[in-house]
Amino acid sequence: GPSGEGTGFIDDDKAKEIESALTEQVEAMVEAGIDVIVLETFQYLAEIRLALSLVKRLFAGPVIASMSFSDEPAATNHYGPGKVAQLLKQWGADVVGVNCG
Repeated sequence: GPSGEGTGFIDDDKAKEIESALTEQVEAMVEAGIDVIVLETFQYLAEIRLALSLVKRLFAGPVIASMSFSDEPAATNHYGPGKVAQLLKQWGADVVGVNCG
């Protein structure tokens, strides 16, 4: 899931923090022999894009990316679910979805 730090602009320092935490988690899961990674409950496009990029570098299996939509349209750059789904696929998600928000 998201770090909780994805609101607004993610500067280089915050991106490194998020990447470090995700790297530790993904490497542990890959070492354990997982079959799929699910990225869920993300509300901010910038953060899920960062997560997808990192996961695709570290994991050769399928990745499911699921966004939550809120009353804060800026979180998804004012894009609706259809456009967000297209972006998630473009960024490497094998399956896209929407979950609670």
